[in-house]
Amino acid sequence: MNFSLDNWINNNKKGNVILFYKGNLTNDIITKLLDDLENNFENIDIPNKIRKKLYNSVVEGIQNIYHHGLNNILDNNDQNEKFGVVIIQKNNDTFEFIHGNFINNETITKLKSRLDQINSLSKDELKSLYKMILNNEEFSNKGGGGLGMIDIARKSGSKIDYEFINVNKNFTFYTFKIKI
Repeated sequence: MNFSLDNWINNNKKGNVILFYKGNLTNDIITKLLDDLENNFENIDIPNKIRKKLYNSVVEGIQNIYHHGLNNILDNNDQNEKFGVVIIQKNNDTFEFIHGNFINNETITKLKSRLDQINSLSKDELKSLYKMILNNEEFSNKGGGGLGMIDIARKSGSKIDYEFINVNKNFTFYTFKIKI
């Protein structure tokens, strides 16, 4: 199987693109992306409630890439910068936030389990899980206990659509999509 990042991007950009980014994520780039998103919101008709949900989801998603993603393993570059793809688009009356990044294959089982758990819970159960993790200080060595994903599911009111695309024996491209 040959994974093509460009093909994945072309297959997922299917609407009125509000924001698109492909590259390394640094603190400065994250700040610029969020500023660009706010500026782009000014040019579209989007209710404040939806705007807030979408913005919060994007912040959490980009933070997940920054804290848990890998560099671009396809470009044979030894940079230790986090690489990700961010797509925010509008399809009819629905907004989509899609992001993708590379992960080590050994993290798939735990991540899939957490995503399936989140998708199986009701709004009240998500709220309880969120509080339980905070109260029990159930955090990973990178700072989270899946709180970002739980928060996105809670605030968006949507199930998380995800996929693991095998790149090679060591790495996978992990994709995350939420509709608001």
